Amino acid sequence: MNYRWLYAIFLICFIFLIDPSSASSSEKEVHDLNLNTYLAQQNKASLEGDWRYIEGIRTPNEMEQAYMVLPTTKIPIEFSRLFNRDDASATFSTYIKIPSRFVGQLMAIDIPYEYSAYRLFIGNQEIAKKGKVATDLRYHESQIVPAIGYFTPQSTTIFVTMQVSNDGLIRGGFVENLSLGTAKAISTGITTKVFIHTLLIGCILIVGIFMIFIGAYRVYTRSLYIFGVFCISIALRALFGVPFIYAILWPNFDWLWAIKAEYALTCLSTFFFVWLVYNISNKLFNPLIFYMTQSIVVIVLICVLFLSPVIFQKTFFYAFLITIPLFAYMGWILIQSTRMKNDLAMNNLIGIVLVCLAVLIDFFNGLGVLHLPPLSFAATAFYVIIQMFFLSKQFSVEVTGRLQLNEQLQQLNHLLDEKIYERTKELEEANERLRELANRDGLTQVYNRHYFNEYMKKTFAEVIKEHASLSMLILDVDDFKKYNDFYGHIEGDQLLQYLASEMSKVVPKEGVLARYGGEEFAIVLPNYSNEQATAIAEKLKSRIEHQHLQHAASDYGFITVSIGVATHECKTQYATVNELINAADQNLYIGKNTGKNKVVY
Repeated sequence: MNYRWLYAIFLICFIFLIDPSSASSSEKEVHDLNLNTYLAQQNKASLEGDWRYIEGIRTPNEMEQAYMVLPTTKIPIEFSRLFNRDDASATFSTYIKIPSRFVGQLMAIDIPYEYSAYRLFIGNQEIAKKGKVATDLRYHESQIVPAIGYFTPQSTTIFVTMQVSNDGLIRGGFVENLSLGTAKAISTGITTKVFIHTLLIGCILIVGIFMIFIGAYRVYTRSLYIFGVFCISIALRALFGVPFIYAILWPNFDWLWAIKAEYALTCLSTFFFVWLVYNISNKLFNPLIFYMTQSIVVIVLICVLFLSPVIFQKTFFYAFLITIPLFAYMGWILIQSTRMKNDLAMNNLIGIVLVCLAVLIDFFNGLGVLHLPPLSFAATAFYVIIQMFFLSKQFSVEVTGRLQLNEQLQQLNHLLDEKIYERTKELEEANERLRELANRDGLTQVYNRHYFNEYMKKTFAEVIKEHASLSMLILDVDDFKKYNDFYGHIEGDQLLQYLASEMSKVVPKEGVLARYGGEEFAIVLPNYSNEQATAIAEKLKSRIEHQHLQHAASDYGFITVSIGVATHECKTQYATVNELINAADQNLYIGKNTGKNKVVY
């Protein structure tokens, strides 16, 4: 008799009939996480370690019932190591013990990402989900994006279940460490990481654009142009790589196109990186190797764009095995170039070597050989800093060299610079005064007719567009010619200066006072009704009248003014700005011809 079959039947019955309550808390395998220590350091507690697992998708209840007889595995783990294949599904469970002071508090679990679909449960409560988990992989959908699961523990022992399925993507499985902590600590950590990552992306993007402009204008060398494009491609790739900033910026962005963008931009970055080394290698880079390498990169790029992730991932990693000898070859070339006193090679050597090493490490991370943090983006950022340092140094050396070559003229140049500075400053001040004078009346220092005309055109157009109101006052000094004839033009000018000063005190700050011509002044009042404008006009007339400025040739014996008011509003509309001005002017002449010292509206 075959006892192995009896043993298998017994094991299956035991898995599904075992009473979970029969195992006390002390008998269950529990991760005892000292969150007091971690949270005191504002850190997270990792959930890596021994988890129970079973192939296929099981509910949390089924996992808890069979917990004690399930096999264990170290998390993180890939399906290729666990089941010798990438296309598989499994359920993982573990007990976690937390300090009692966190019971009832809002907690969180950070899932950086998984190269699979997954569902995360606390007890029977689902707290996080990405993609579609399925035992039948025809219904599976991967989604490589981060997630945070929030929950409130009701006891010190928590049962955690992770359902995972993968349809063939490389590194499928439970491959990333989960982190447990308070909701605040988890959110703060993720926010900080995203902020730093976004800041680096912005810096590299700006440097890339700056380098392209320099390279495009051939200020220094075409290599800077290539370096700039390389920086931009790296910055854009970082949006779609860990920590997946694109998922924050565009939550509805399709995952398939996101992973295609990450791999395609990786190909483009490699293309420009190899081109950069080729360009600065002082013709030591074998052209045949260069064109073969770039051709392979282009072929991989086409595969990424037109094939499914399951296919192009494998194509990508197999094709990029050429980077191992290629990077060694490029390092040798750069070393030879530095021996030939190639400044470009010397300036780029350290940064390029660091980028090569980081890309190789990330490459082996992608294959699952290594489990280190992503380094290529950080290395590229460091390379950009080095490049900017050497560029600044190059600027400094060139300036110093020119100063040394012109040592005999240094004092003269210094004096010349001082004179140019003084003249430039004087010219700027003069230009500023001219700009001001161009808009000001030379006598009264209020705005002149030119400024008034431009202002009225612009303001009237805005009023028409916004269906607002616009009031205008035209003020004329009564019998001013007689005043000039009697007292003289000097006294007349002084009178106009005084009246302008008095009017400035009455005109509101949003209004504009301008000398319209001779003894006439114009006042523009945006958003003022006819009643409000008339009240301003009456106030102006009364203020000047009550000054009792002597005018022996006037019928009143003192200075008076006449004011015409016109308003563009709903009940009174004008087709053009000239019609509005003419209306105010006509009202002024009515006042002048009917006794003066009047406001006509």
